Amino acid sequence: MNKPAIIIQMEGGIIQQILTTLPEGEQPEIVVVDYDTDGANEEETTQVFGKTAFVFEPYVEMISEEDAEEVGNAVQV
Repeated sequence: MNKPAIIIQMEGGIIQQILTTLPEGEQPEIVVVDYDTDGANEEETTQVFGKTAFVFEPYVEMISEEDAEEVGNAVQV
């Protein structure tokens, strides 16, 4: 790919992991805002843009350029 990549993994609509080629010191701050709060306790949520949401910083893992290229090649335009 030869450029930074951020890959978001999802399972059932839930972000499981974020993968990037950026080294730890160069990674942007990533925050997930999830508006699917069915069944949540009030203390687990907050207000974002006037809507109730879960807000958290996801786990971010650095991967190789080769792995990022493999995922990039799987994208069909």
